[in-house]
Amino acid sequence: MCPVLFFAQNGEMGALPTLRAAIDGMAKGGDYFGPDGFQEIKEHPVKVPSNTRSHNTENARKLWDISEQQTGVTFEFPGYKAPIFVPYGAPRNISY
Repeated sequence: MCPVLFFAQNGEMGALPTLRAAIDGMAKGGDYFGPDGFQEIKEHPVKVPSNTRSHNTENARKLWDISEQQTGVTFEFPGYKAPIFVPYGAPRNISY
C-alpha cells in the first residue's frame, strides 16, 4: 500500500462526494458531502457540515468572476435575484 493512501483517498474514492452531491435525489442546494472517516479524510461520502470559509459570499463572487475571466464564458441571469445567504445551522423560520 502506498504510504500516502494511509492518510488520503485514491482518485476514485475522492470523486465520490462530488458524484453523490450530483445524483443523490435527497441532496438540497447548500448540502455538502465529504468522507465519513476520521476527520473526514477518507471513507464513503456522507452529508457533513461545510466549514465557515465556504459561506464567504465575497470570496464566492471573486471566484465566480475569476472563473468567467479565465474561461471566457459568462452567464447572464435576467431578472434573477440571488437568494440571501443563510448560514449553515441558522434558523430558517425568520426573515433575512
